[in-house]
Amino acid sequence: MQTKNYYKLIAKLSLLGILISAVLSLILYGRGPHVRLVRFDSKIEESFATNGSTVTLHFDRPILQQDYTQSLSFEPGVEFSAITNEQRIVVTFKEALRANTTYTLKLEPNISDNTDRPMKESYIHTFKTGSPRFIYLQRNYGPDQNIFNDKDDKVIVGSVVGAADSEEVYSAPVIRNFAANSKHAVVVVTDGEDDKLVIIDLKTKKAREPKSNLKGYISNISLSQQGDTAVFTNQIDYSSVSPEYYEEYNNRVYALDIKTDNVRPLTKEGDDPIKAYNLTMNNDGQFALISDELGSYYLVSPFNDYEPILLGGHDFDYGFGSNDAEVIFNDRGRITSYELATSTVSERNLGSLESLQGINYRGNKIFFAYTASEYDAKATKFATTTEIYSSTGWGAETQKAWREPENNNGSVRSFAPSHGADYLALQYIPDGCEYDQLGATSQCKFVQTIIQKIGSEEASTVINGFDLVWLP
Repeated sequence: MQTKNYYKLIAKLSLLGILISAVLSLILYGRGPHVRLVRFDSKIEESFATNGSTVTLHFDRPILQQDYTQSLSFEPGVEFSAITNEQRIVVTFKEALRANTTYTLKLEPNISDNTDRPMKESYIHTFKTGSPRFIYLQRNYGPDQNIFNDKDDKVIVGSVVGAADSEEVYSAPVIRNFAANSKHAVVVVTDGEDDKLVIIDLKTKKAREPKSNLKGYISNISLSQQGDTAVFTNQIDYSSVSPEYYEEYNNRVYALDIKTDNVRPLTKEGDDPIKAYNLTMNNDGQFALISDELGSYYLVSPFNDYEPILLGGHDFDYGFGSNDAEVIFNDRGRITSYELATSTVSERNLGSLESLQGINYRGNKIFFAYTASEYDAKATKFATTTEIYSSTGWGAETQKAWREPENNNGSVRSFAPSHGADYLALQYIPDGCEYDQLGATSQCKFVQTIIQKIGSEEASTVINGFDLVWLP
């Protein structure tokens, strides 16, 4: 009897569960789809989204596969694209978001599920971006040079918040150069007569040494913002090898797979080695721009999956342009653009080129620096002044982003705008500075990098270091 009553109770509870589930299903599905989760591809509160970063809206059910770009908006405004994938809308930013800024994402109720039930109301998600972070190299020369008290060179991650937020991620007696993105740093360490590579996981701070067995120096190391492959050149000391070895191996280009630690030479058809004097990678790491000893430029694959593409002879380059769609060159005093999709070359208007020092792209903005020299009769010498301007496109109206203060006893050698285009990193060299003895990577012993917020006259941060890389 008790067993019979037990089964009756189980049956009633099961029926009640079914009824509750049915009612909940009617309530939930009757109101249409709703967003269950918003997920960024990085910790947005610790950094900020760069060009190519994504945010994904996860729904509680499959939605109609349509273009919902017009149903999405951001405040402050930002350029983006959107694709639909079953229960998700993936938004890709076409420009970097501003640092330390609160954004509002709004999704209008123009979305329906696979049974044509529409959303009942708008969805709003608010998030705040973090402070820009960067990584740089600090060379230390010991107490006898009266610069720093630590004998090791250091790779340091810092923030515009200030020195208190800095963190050493690697140190070694002599560091030649490095490259970095948000996940890894690849450091070139001078180890006796030959250099070696060290890979640093920036999250765990763990270091490992891939086997390369290369002789001589490692130069021109480059790592894209989003990739896991670094490229570099190997320079051989002529006096340490035979002429035949030097001819065969000097200036060869190599690729390092960070996931597998594999180092391999880049080659052309017939296994002929690719050689370069200079190189740089594009943002997503799909190709590298190299130049040879004759001034000819090529696009090469870090994966050895196609032959080098000749871009022609040029005087020198300013790297990749907007969204990696073009390469910017200086040709006999003319700024030219080589458009990669069409292989066409066109001239760009950027005012007077006589004092043009450099060009940098960040998202949809172009930054360019001019250096003017005037004779100071009182000091009986020429005084140089650097000014940096920004523009939203070639030929568009320009705005002054920074001007070097008067009576500076030095010069700005390079500059790098942050991903959000709201800060400048200015590498500053004092007049008459003594340089160290590291060949092509030699640096002023008193070099500083000034972090300047655009629109402000005061430096946000000053660091004793150089080769600063903004982290996504």
